Amino acid sequence: MAHIDIIPYEPIKNQTFSESQTIDLKAAIFENIEYKEGRSVIFFHDCDFFGELEIVNDDEIPFKDVSLYFHGCYISRISINKITSLNISVGFGSSIISGKIESSNLLHVSMIHAKIARY
Repeated sequence: MAHIDIIPYEPIKNQTFSESQTIDLKAAIFENIEYKEGRSVIFFHDCDFFGELEIVNDDEIPFKDVSLYFHGCYISRISINKITSLNISVGFGSSIISGKIESSNLLHVSMIHAKIARY
């Protein structure tokens, strides 16, 4: 499975991912990054994920709020089930998604004008 390289506060726009992808949230990604109140830390805009999108986190992240937001995205199959840090949230706006979100450690999950397809 390919990995998506994340740089906090740098949006990923208009990308098509035809293969399965992993977003691996590690503490090292957030070192020397200043928290910006009211902004999504990881932001995808108008992206299509045709393979599985897996979001994983194996360690504690010493950052105020690790927010991932998908706006105008199509996600054919999302999988979130291995989250360790308690400060991670995921949001979907104007997106079509299918999959499973099963981690009790997520801070919250929000959906605004999102369509949930059957998995």
